Amino acid sequence: MRRSNRSKPRKLPHDTWNHVWQLFCPWVTGGEVAPIHTPSTPRRKRSTLRSVTIATLLCGTLSFASPVQADTFNTDGRIVLASLNNTIPGDNEKAYPELFGANEQYHTDIRPFTKWTGSLKRFKAQFSSSLQHPEVKEWMKLLSSLKDASDEEKIEAVNEYMNEKTFISDSNNYASRDYWATPMEFLARGGDCEDYALAKYISLRALGFPQNKMRLAIVYDRVMRMPHALLIVYQGGEAKVLDNQNPGVMDSADITRYKPIYSISQVAWWRH
Repeated sequence: MRRSNRSKPRKLPHDTWNHVWQLFCPWVTGGEVAPIHTPSTPRRKRSTLRSVTIATLLCGTLSFASPVQADTFNTDGRIVLASLNNTIPGDNEKAYPELFGANEQYHTDIRPFTKWTGSLKRFKAQFSSSLQHPEVKEWMKLLSSLKDASDEEKIEAVNEYMNEKTFISDSNNYASRDYWATPMEFLARGGDCEDYALAKYISLRALGFPQNKMRLAIVYDRVMRMPHALLIVYQGGEAKVLDNQNPGVMDSADITRYKPIYSISQVAWWRH
């Protein structure tokens, strides 16, 4: 949908937004919960320059640097995620398809959303020590195999791969009401809806999808009568929905069960 040409929406103070989200959506914000650590695999000596280079590039990918033009993959199938650098939407990025038929208001301050920002920070901190984990190696191989695929093939393959992982509630997984896992944690332990969405988001960023064409969306599921999280990818004039409750990729215009609450990227969020 097209954003309004009116002047920028008035921003509420950060403390006010924090208070509102804590009251009505306590599973959205709040302090980070310390994860229950997975058993670590025996450490091997890294073949080092390569692993350090990969980890350094990946850990820098979620910074607010300008886009990097680089080969996304190296020869052994591990990915160099230089393409994850943030890109702020330009003036020409004003039109998006409606998300489940809802209006939206654009905001640039994502600081109140500590579940989202915290998971991205932990992702950067964890990646270099996770390269030798079997589930991470398999993830790298998948993304390497998709480097020459079409955008549609990438979207469908990533959605299918992540949807095969085990669903497990945060209370059973982390003894927490709500914990947003990193992809490495999710691949090792399974997770719930926002963990699927976050793993898909980072996977597609690694495959070259621009930040301003993807959002993690929090919606209200009218069928299950509870909040739910999924990934939105804007492509070909459609808002494509990558949902762990549906095996296939769908157009949001064809889905009636969800009412959007908010959606978010690395540099902006939208209230619906």
